[in-house]
Amino acid sequence: MQVSGSENDINDGLGNDIDTLNVTASYATQALTASFAENVTTPTLQEVTDAGATTTNSISISNRVYGQTGISSGNSGETYTVRGGTVNATLTLQGNDVASTNSIKLNPTTGVQISGSLGIQDDITIAGDLTGLASSVNVNSITASFASFQSASIGYLEAITGSAKIIGDAFIILNNNTPTERYAGLVVQDSGSTNNTASLEFDGQTNDWFYEYTDDGGATVDHGVAMFGPEYNTKGSPVYPSNNTILKGNGGHHVEDSNITDDGTLVTINSNVSASGYVSASTFIGDGSGLTGVGAFPFTGSAEITGSLDVIGPITTGDGNSTATGLNSAVIGGSGNAVSNTDSVIIGGNGNTATGTYAGVILGNGQQANALRCVIVGGEGNRATAGQATTIAGGFNNASTITQGFMGGGSSNTASGNQTGTVAGTSNTVGGTRNTIVGGLTNNVQGEDNGTLAGRSNQIANGEYNVITGGRDNIITGGSFYSVIASGNSNQVTGGNRNGIFSGWDNRMSGNQSAVVGGGANNVSGDFAFAAGGENHNVSAGYSAVVGGNAGSIADTYGFIGGGTNHTISAGAGRGGIVGGQQNTISSGEASGILGGYLNDVSATTAAVVGGRNASADHQDSVVLGGDGLSTSKTQEAVVEHLTANGQVKGAINVLTDAAGTTALDCSVGNYFTLAMPAGGTTALTPSNITAGQTINIKITQNATAATLTYDSAIEFPGGTPFTISTGGSEVDVLTLVSFDGTTLQATGLANFS
Repeated sequence: MQVSGSENDINDGLGNDIDTLNVTASYATQALTASFAENVTTPTLQEVTDAGATTTNSISISNRVYGQTGISSGNSGETYTVRGGTVNATLTLQGNDVASTNSIKLNPTTGVQISGSLGIQDDITIAGDLTGLASSVNVNSITASFASFQSASIGYLEAITGSAKIIGDAFIILNNNTPTERYAGLVVQDSGSTNNTASLEFDGQTNDWFYEYTDDGGATVDHGVAMFGPEYNTKGSPVYPSNNTILKGNGGHHVEDSNITDDGTLVTINSNVSASGYVSASTFIGDGSGLTGVGAFPFTGSAEITGSLDVIGPITTGDGNSTATGLNSAVIGGSGNAVSNTDSVIIGGNGNTATGTYAGVILGNGQQANALRCVIVGGEGNRATAGQATTIAGGFNNASTITQGFMGGGSSNTASGNQTGTVAGTSNTVGGTRNTIVGGLTNNVQGEDNGTLAGRSNQIANGEYNVITGGRDNIITGGSFYSVIASGNSNQVTGGNRNGIFSGWDNRMSGNQSAVVGGGANNVSGDFAFAAGGENHNVSAGYSAVVGGNAGSIADTYGFIGGGTNHTISAGAGRGGIVGGQQNTISSGEASGILGGYLNDVSATTAAVVGGRNASADHQDSVVLGGDGLSTSKTQEAVVEHLTANGQVKGAINVLTDAAGTTALDCSVGNYFTLAMPAGGTTALTPSNITAGQTINIKITQNATAATLTYDSAIEFPGGTPFTISTGGSEVDVLTLVSFDGTTLQATGLANFS
């Protein structure tokens, strides 16, 4: 027998194939089962053992696929070698007959090659290098004396032992990928606390290193941009801050030298200093010779002092001809000045006089302060000649003869009252008590606690607590209190209290607590009334208002006109309102209204006209909608010339009842009725208030004990034969009635609806 070649090349030595071969071994210590053949349903190779020498314990398998039971040994400590069969052959162990993945190849040249994933459940020890991995390797734990990774994703490096912690050869290289991974850096987490961190990170979007800190587990986080020393361009050639020099930011990542130095004893500023506040020092060192723009001390020249100045010692006056004869008086600079009384002062100016006790003149020319405790500051030709505690600040030819008054600038203003004042303006006159004029021209304020602000020829003649702000020729008179005119022209408050006119022209107001806003020639004489805009309106009743429009008139309380022209709400038409339209009138009745339209009239209570023209609503609770020349004919009526309904039109359902044999039908109540017949007997249907053009429908339900329905003579039927209702219990009939003349009803009936 010869065995050669592939698995089918078994012959008898003469070239003839042997299909079936029974083999009897001359040596086999154990062969419990040896069942493997092409005709075996489940071919297996089981418990093949060899008790011979260890070096001969090998199984050579060539070009054959065996079952999944494997190779096992009954003796411990024995070794089995699986070889490729030749010196350069490759042994491949793969998971199935088809797939080329998930395999292990043993090649004498390239070594062990693994395709697919490698799962290792226990520790692995590799004596040589581990190279040539196909893609990625996920390892839970690596213990190695040396590991080199060209590229790796490592969550943490822990338990680095030894006296030095060395990561990398020379640099720690971190990578970010803006904008996907914007930040990278050194993150320090305190494992002894709750997620506290103080980290240094790089922002790839702004190119900043920044500091991040939290001490409460991230609930609040602080950040700060990291600053670096002076900038330099050549690596290895650093630039350091100068000794004893305070650093300043340069607007970027660096700090640099400032012009301020501190050697521990002296702080030196080597540039100009600008201070918005004051500079304080306990001691001034030097004689002042280094100061620019200031003469040498002791000071003999002039100086500008913007703060306070305490002078200990004598004061030397300026040019000659100055006089200071009063006790504790002083003159500083100027010429021809005179101070002749106690505690007076003149500072600068020319020809000034201060002769009253506590009086003073500061700067200016030709000023006179003859009153007690009076002050004139600057200006020319101003006079404070009477009273006490008066001040004139600047201006020209202003005269103050008052006590506790004030004049601030302006020209030719006169203050003659007590505790009054003018500020700027020209030829203004203020009298009375506690009055004020601020700016403007030829304004005149009298009375008490009144005032004008700017404007021209405005006048407050009397009264108290009144104000005019701007405008021209406006007047508050008649003893008005707490009133105001704000701008406008020729407006007048001629009486009443707490009134206001805001802008507009020729508006008049004489009521109480009323207002006019804009417009022209409006007259408000009622209390708590209001006119806004428009012109020629007249509001003579209280609690009423006109807004916009022209020539509106309200003569009864709680009325309202909104826009439009020539509208009238007459006396006896309280609580009425007209909005828009022209020449509409509410002549009588209360709580009525007109909305738009032309020449419409309402003369009934709670009636209305909406749009249209020449309409008349003369009946209570009625309304006319649009049309021309329409009018109401009864109460609770709506009159429409043409009506188009895009939705439902429905009426209320009214109930009719029998009363002593009569069923009363009031046609004015509605158009739809129901009638439940009484138990037995007869009831007569009797109509009233018939209206021409009306259609009425009555649903009649018969009683279990049938009753008979008769009809009034005003109800007519076809052929003169009255409709007979059904007699069955709960049977339903419908009776329809139409009036064409307002006197009779033409009727027809439909019986027994089911």
